[in-house]
Amino acid sequence: MIETKFHHFDNVGFFWITLPQELIKSLRREMKTIENHEQMESALTSVGVPTHYHVTENRDKLEKFLKNEFVKQKNNYPFKLDRCWAGIQKKNEFVPYHIHEGAFAFTIWLELFEEKHKYCSNFQFLYIDALGKIQPHTIRLNKSHEGKMLLFPSNLGHIVYPHYNEKNRLSISGNIK
Repeated sequence: MIETKFHHFDNVGFFWITLPQELIKSLRREMKTIENHEQMESALTSVGVPTHYHVTENRDKLEKFLKNEFVKQKNNYPFKLDRCWAGIQKKNEFVPYHIHEGAFAFTIWLELFEEKHKYCSNFQFLYIDALGKIQPHTIRLNKSHEGKMLLFPSNLGHIVYPHYNEKNRLSISGNIK
């Protein structure tokens, strides 16, 4: 008897985590005054790239929340929240392809809106598959992603496409060592 079985190559994934309402409210309060915080410089700091600011008031709350999420996943990773920043993405700004430092990275979206064009406002992972081809995994960001965290391996390259809305897109991101 001839038997055929298909096998997938192992690959990494990512988590979608819904934040508690109390934490979302606290992050939004900090975002109201975030432009008074110290600006964060990085290799991505340039014209056309959103300005980033250090998150200070909610850093400890985020670290505690993230540690609890790692425990839920039965992960014994020696957790340490490294840098944590807020992004204010204005109309036409984008975040070019990049990776993060550490073992994991995250982004929390606090203010999003609907876009008509299918390429606007996308968050896109790019990775090399088992055949050596660059593959995209695109997330069409919209209002349903507000208050959600995307947690992923820090060396998983990604890009954030521009939006064309007059409002600012607000997010909080960070690195976990």
